[in-house]
Amino acid sequence: WGSYYNAEVFVRAWEAVIKDGQYLTADWVVKADPDTVWVPERLRKQLCGEDPTQRVIVRNAGKEYLGPLEVFSVAAAKDFASRHRGVCMDGVDVSGEDGWIEACMARLGVTSKTEEKLLKSDKSTRACSDKSFVAYHPFKRVDLQGTCYELLA
Repeated sequence: WGSYYNAEVFVRAWEAVIKDGQYLTADWVVKADPDTVWVPERLRKQLCGEDPTQRVIVRNAGKEYLGPLEVFSVAAAKDFASRHRGVCMDGVDVSGEDGWIEACMARLGVTSKTEEKLLKSDKSTRACSDKSFVAYHPFKRVDLQGTCYELLA
């Protein structure tokens, strides 16, 4: 699906979220790409028993961190909010947002937890028939997203 050096754009987006402050009322903070179909209730079930007061980033399965669905405990988000400018800005201009946020959280000392059924990356809507995942990616067209949601029902 191609990568871009887009971390600076996402820093500005995160800073708008931080300024707004609504994330502080939640246990978990989720960033979903617009071409990602996801089911919040499934994420709630997967996070059941996890402690949002611990600084945790939930990684999707696989060797590389993928950014279509990013999940942070509110404690990790608070730490990011207060320290990202001082700790994480090196390389922001030559990074994709997913690699940058993963490296930033590591620099902040945030614990990483892998969730095997967080993300299914498969361009075919048939992947949405596997109802064991939280999110499905990439679906660049609205009709494909609709088909995916229908298969999830």
